[in-house]
Amino acid sequence: MPGDWHSKPRGSSHAPEDAAQMRLSVASRCSPTAVENGKRPARPGVVTSVYHPDEPAGILCQIGLNILPGSANLIPMSTSRETVPSMPARQTIFCDGTSRARHMPPSPEYLLTQVTDEQALDTLREQWPALATQHRYPSAFLTHQWLDAAWQWQSPDTRLRLVTARPGDRLIAACPFVARRRHRYGITFRALEFLSVPDTQECDILCIRDHESDFASSLADLLVTGLTDWDLISLNLLREDAYALQILPDVLTKAGLHTSIDKVASNPSVPLNSSWQDYYRTRSRRLKKGNNLIANRLQRKYQDIQIRHFRPGTDDKDTIHRCVEQLTDLSASSWKGRDTQNTFDQPGPRRFLKRLMQRMPEINGLSIWLLELDSTPVASELQLSHEGTISALRSDFRQELGKDSPGTYLNWKLLERMFDTDNQVYRMGPGSNAYKARWSVQDLPLYRLTVFNNTLAGRSIRLMETRIKPVLRKLRQTTDRSSLS
Repeated sequence: MPGDWHSKPRGSSHAPEDAAQMRLSVASRCSPTAVENGKRPARPGVVTSVYHPDEPAGILCQIGLNILPGSANLIPMSTSRETVPSMPARQTIFCDGTSRARHMPPSPEYLLTQVTDEQALDTLREQWPALATQHRYPSAFLTHQWLDAAWQWQSPDTRLRLVTARPGDRLIAACPFVARRRHRYGITFRALEFLSVPDTQECDILCIRDHESDFASSLADLLVTGLTDWDLISLNLLREDAYALQILPDVLTKAGLHTSIDKVASNPSVPLNSSWQDYYRTRSRRLKKGNNLIANRLQRKYQDIQIRHFRPGTDDKDTIHRCVEQLTDLSASSWKGRDTQNTFDQPGPRRFLKRLMQRMPEINGLSIWLLELDSTPVASELQLSHEGTISALRSDFRQELGKDSPGTYLNWKLLERMFDTDNQVYRMGPGSNAYKARWSVQDLPLYRLTVFNNTLAGRSIRLMETRIKPVLRKLRQTTDRSSLS
């Protein structure tokens, strides 16, 4: 692979040539300091990218002192282009022609990679654990295993746009993004969002702490001048201590992008650092009375009541296969089967569950709970455990047995068993309702960071979200108060 490199200073105003020629796929990795005879090396204020269309792993962007283009077909129209004679004709150098980063202070040299397919995602498997363990907080939903499974769910019109950063060979940051078309307020726009599924409980951009500030500046540059085919970025399910929430907003605002932060949900949770007796003593009399009525009803109606616990990777494959089929059947027979397309018998969720069963045993993080009444599975809960946190992914029960409350009984009994483990907290999943409120002790707030691009669609959505919609909301509230009085 060639190591030579030629760069132009910023400010060139030549328009790019044929757009079809701009649609190259993958960058060839070259040293930014390599200099061929008489050619100038990269220096502050000069950004250079070498693109190679035959590599299978994604889109790479080699950085000098400022991070800019992520893909040839994403570079602004002020870009200049030059073919390097010493390289094969298919290799082309692109230099950004804008001037916004001229006075930026030097930042570490990063290699940005845009991962766009499953094969390239799999190449990150070995390096991902080191990145995840050095992130601000541990989370099962930021592991490679979870994201790999989540990608299996996605619809065909969703494109993988996972951006990684490396100074050399070390993976120091990853933005698990997907791109899709959205429609809102009669506007069709291009959105970047986290790679997630309805069972995801939290998201974030992963970054090693020592690189947080530098990578934020580099990502802002990329979004403004390199990765430009987006109108809105919606980063949902962010914890209060999330990197994307704590670091990005100020940096993106300074880069000229408009942002907004909204609280979108909370994740009810139960601390497990006491005894079950001490915890249950704090629950309401109404809850305890209801539990006793359910237990008495089940004991009168059924002769055999069993709660079974399975762990993929520990139990034998035949047992887990049978358990997955029972889980799928319960999911399809629950209320979700009537009101949503998220049950495990659907193609996307089924692919997700299959990959989850394959990958999660690598970190011993998956468990399945089943309630059987007279040897018939009637309720289930799928759980994820990681670094002392148990996350309830989903609970299902047979709709026709709703009057017997099998789901409530299972949740009561498995929560009791959680207190006998080494885990610190049990999270019930985003969303508040009366049932969760009876059990939960504290709520983990979750936020959404929205970033508006300066495109026509981006400005239109921002106008609706930040100006027109709040005014309409106030008018509605005023009208409602007037009607009540």
